[in-house]
Amino acid sequence: MISISNMKIGKKIGLVLGGIVLLLTGLSVLSLWGMRSNEQLAVTLAQRLTKARLAGTVQGDTSAITMEMARMVLDGKQNNEIVDHVHELRKSRIAALEQFRTMADTPTSIKQGGEMAELVQSMVAANDGVLSALAAKHSADAARNFRSAFEISRAIYAKSKEASQFQVDKAAESEKTRKETASIIWTALIIVCLVAVGGAIFWGFVLTRGIASPLSGVVAHLGRIAEGDLSQDASPEFRVRGDEIGILARAQQAMIVALRKMIQEISGGIHVLSSSSTELMSSSSQMTSGSRHASDKAHSVSAAAEEMSSNITSVAAGMEETTTNLAHVSTSTEQMTATIGEIAQNSEKARRITDEATRQAARITEQIDQLGAAAQEIGKVTETITEISSQTNLLALNATI
Repeated sequence: MISISNMKIGKKIGLVLGGIVLLLTGLSVLSLWGMRSNEQLAVTLAQRLTKARLAGTVQGDTSAITMEMARMVLDGKQNNEIVDHVHELRKSRIAALEQFRTMADTPTSIKQGGEMAELVQSMVAANDGVLSALAAKHSADAARNFRSAFEISRAIYAKSKEASQFQVDKAAESEKTRKETASIIWTALIIVCLVAVGGAIFWGFVLTRGIASPLSGVVAHLGRIAEGDLSQDASPEFRVRGDEIGILARAQQAMIVALRKMIQEISGGIHVLSSSSTELMSSSSQMTSGSRHASDKAHSVSAAAEEMSSNITSVAAGMEETTTNLAHVSTSTEQMTATIGEIAQNSEKARRITDEATRQAARITEQIDQLGAAAQEIGKVTETITEISSQTNLLALNATI
């Protein structure tokens, strides 16, 4: 048998609504049956009362005819007004009797209707004999026929009273049956209503306990997860269910496991990033120290180059002054013809020394230019190292954050 907790919520609600619909259908059918039964019993009761009234009409018309005939017999003559009234009463009695026989639906009623019809015919014949005797002025015959008609009228009176009482008794039975049926219907309606209310309360409690309470627990757990509390797992009782609550609980558990794994991976990544940032900061400090040392060396080389350039400038100035002095000496040698040979030899030596000095000055100048270019390259390297250091410091700061 399928457990209620393993049924889908829609199926649970459908079953509850189906049960309510069945109960309402039962109530409707029971109400319709009760109304139909009461309607039939009411029709039967009305027919019984109508037949009792018709039997009473036959009884009353017979009594009235007997009284009118007695008046004429006592007067000893025929009265046209009374005769007309008797004929009208006969018509009323015949109409009531025919309607009674038409409505007769039981063997007793049919028998009673037939017997009353025979008695009525006998009474009509006896009353006609009374009228004929009165018309012929035969009072004795009229009285004898009246006694015969009176006996028949008494039989009609008794039979119509019996028929009326029979219909009244049947009407009472129908009324009793109608009341009993109504009582049964009301009792059944009350019982079914109580069952419906009890079933609605019970199934409402079952649905509330099986749906609303688990949903409240899941929502509360999700609230704790939203606040960062992943210490609790989804309820095992909910996870084994086969309905939407179970699906939600299993999805919730999968989410909790995934979040825990994600947090573990993030924690490991943060640890690795922290170690890397520490190493990067150490490397950055070493690179900063090296760049500062290289910058100091570059400044020293630049100062040495500037000093060497200044010395070379002084040497060039001295060489220029020496050349000027040699020009004066050459002029003096032209004037000093006596010592020109020795001076010429000395001048030749001085010239060779000057050429050698000039070549050395040129080489020194070239070397100074090379040193200046090297100093510029060192300056560029220093700027690059400085930029790398600043970027390294920025990376270390980002890694630390």
